Amino acid sequence: MKRARRGILWVGLAAWLCVGMGAADAAAAPRPRIAVAVFAYTDSSGEPGPQARAHRSEVLALQRALVRRLPVEADVSASGTDCLDRCARAAGATLLLRGGVHKMSTLVQWAVAQLVDVRTGRVILRRLYTFRGDDRLAWAHAGAFLARDLGEGMRHAGLAGKIPLAVFPFEMDDFSADAGYGVANPVQKGQLQAATEAVRAALRASGRFVLLTGTGTARDARAVGAMVDCGGCDAPVARRLGASEALTGVIQRISQTEYQVRLTVRDAASGAVLLQADSGLRMGAAYAWGRGAVTLARALLDLS
Repeated sequence: MKRARRGILWVGLAAWLCVGMGAADAAAAPRPRIAVAVFAYTDSSGEPGPQARAHRSEVLALQRALVRRLPVEADVSASGTDCLDRCARAAGATLLLRGGVHKMSTLVQWAVAQLVDVRTGRVILRRLYTFRGDDRLAWAHAGAFLARDLGEGMRHAGLAGKIPLAVFPFEMDDFSADAGYGVANPVQKGQLQAATEAVRAALRASGRFVLLTGTGTARDARAVGAMVDCGGCDAPVARRLGASEALTGVIQRISQTEYQVRLTVRDAASGAVLLQADSGLRMGAAYAWGRGAVTLARALLDLS
């Protein structure tokens, strides 16, 4: 017996698209453009084998994490070491990020990062960290911590602009036994709207984003439909709003008291997925969706 198509609840997108022309919480300050020099990697651990080659992917992943999480406009690669400042200026960057990682022993590594004013050559911020471990998780934690600390330093130095972010109304993807009957449940609609607003409130409180809240046409609404199945159609709508990134959320309803949250952040220009995560199975009825969504948003976006 074929299973009935799962219910998808789409709340208020058409209305959201037609609210106000380019309305935002606040005007977005221009974000600095940054050039990223290839980080160095050195090893004095004495371990056998070509450590530098084996760790190149980890160093590059750490750099990508820094660029994604820092309040900057773009990643402009600065190749080579003999023309860093000149290449950064030629690329239109105002800041240069440079640094490296040194492996002291099997489990102890050091990471250094500097932000340099391209015009004057002055080091604006310098951070030195030690971290333990040499697996993917250790490197990911190091990158997240380094980005968070550098971002705070940039904000305190007045260098950080806010990210224009389009936050779309959350949807429900219903896998429960009553999926064919509960898609119009007003309680569920209300809780989806509450979950969206709870995440928006957390984003505002972080001070890192300008939330764009609407413009568009009826054609946009028809083209978008339910974003859970649209393959990235949020990106062009976010781009028309003037956003750099788009955030969508889906509540996957497993049963009346079990659910899962999935959040996706896309680059509005390219449509590429920048960040994506799900909460795993959580317990709670519809009233708990907002709490689960905020918890996941804080972890995914490093919200303070």
